[in-house]
Amino acid sequence: MAQTPISRVGAARRRASYAKLAFVGGGVLAFAASAALARVAYPGHSKRHVRSLSPPQRFVRTVRENQLEAGVLAPAQAAPEATSAPT
Repeated sequence: MAQTPISRVGAARRRASYAKLAFVGGGVLAFAASAALARVAYPGHSKRHVRSLSPPQRFVRTVRENQLEAGVLAPAQAAPEATSAPT
């Protein structure tokens, strides 16, 4: 039994179907990769526990002490003419 030669049209159709399959497969892979990357990189959903944005208490205490010593922070003092009305 001899093999029948494949016609040029049949070979072209087979190559076209392989190309279509590769094109669709590449699209599926690109979609899956972009979806996975979007899920990992999405900033609106935290992956870890939330940490407080406030500075450490030791730092706050030191800054307050330094600013009080420099006179930057001081209790508000009213001018002598700004007094409350007698009741």
